[in-house]
Amino acid sequence: MEYRLNGHLAVMNDDVYLIDHFRGVVSKGHIHYSLPRTLGIQDPEYRDLLNLEVINDYFALNETLRKVNDDLENILNAYRKLADLYVSRTIPSQEYLTNALLLAARLEAIARALRAKNEDVRRLLAKSRALARKDSPSNRKLWWSTETASITADELSVEMAALSHEIAETERKSRAEIDSILVTDEKAAQ
Repeated sequence: MEYRLNGHLAVMNDDVYLIDHFRGVVSKGHIHYSLPRTLGIQDPEYRDLLNLEVINDYFALNETLRKVNDDLENILNAYRKLADLYVSRTIPSQEYLTNALLLAARLEAIARALRAKNEDVRRLLAKSRALARKDSPSNRKLWWSTETASITADELSVEMAALSHEIAETERKSRAEIDSILVTDEKAAQ
């Protein structure tokens, strides 16, 4: 589950970044080729989950993200068709611009939903990590173990802080790497 949630966070952050730049590109009459992508939602696996709250949170999150995916897919399909018509000069630039800006507004609503769900994904990830540390083959003799299936508010708070620190550090390293590549590319272009 942690792997899937990390993947969701990565795609959600990428999508928000791309959506934030969409309006600026299309408002100039350009085609935006770096489009957001849907989240890789798969059927959740509950067999190793013992905490009913985590199971419910995971189910609710997947349902919400599935709905976001459906909306995003519809918007992207409409934009691809619009862009194809514009590139083939089947529609005038003003019609492209009007429709692209309508789609930009819908994408911005998707970005707001993704930002709101980002915290839910982080909280669920923190719960999962905290519970995983309590789990071991020796205390799994019973299907339901209160020792391994519960988490206190303090434990969640500590795990959320650790997770936030890890995410911030990863973002810092990624930004430094991107900046280094951009500087190298600028030097090569000169």
